[in-house]
Amino acid sequence: MSAINQTTKLYRLALSLITLLARTWLGLWRLPELPPGFYRDEARNVMNGLWMRARLTPQAYFVGNAGRWAMMPYLIALSLSILSATPLTARPIAPLVLSLTLAAVSRKRVAQ
Repeated sequence: MSAINQTTKLYRLALSLITLLARTWLGLWRLPELPPGFYRDEARNVMNGLWMRARLTPQAYFVGNAGRWAMMPYLIALSLSILSATPLTARPIAPLVLSLTLAAVSRKRVAQ
């Protein structure tokens, strides 16, 4: 492998790491206070997660959520089961999933 290809890979890796760290920090920064209440989609996902946790019945389609983000109530139910049912345990799920998705995409890009 030539020195130019190695340098390009290092630049891609550094840019990916900086982007990932910035995305994670901006997603989790001031998480408990912004926004000041649950937004309707966030509240609906938490209610679906609590409902699944209470009844132990998995569901493939959530009527109130119009089928979007089908995995989010499952992740929230897992988080609420491991920790306690507070807004602070439900809120970091979406930014962390987004950061993991960005990491997977950037890993694919750096490997090219």
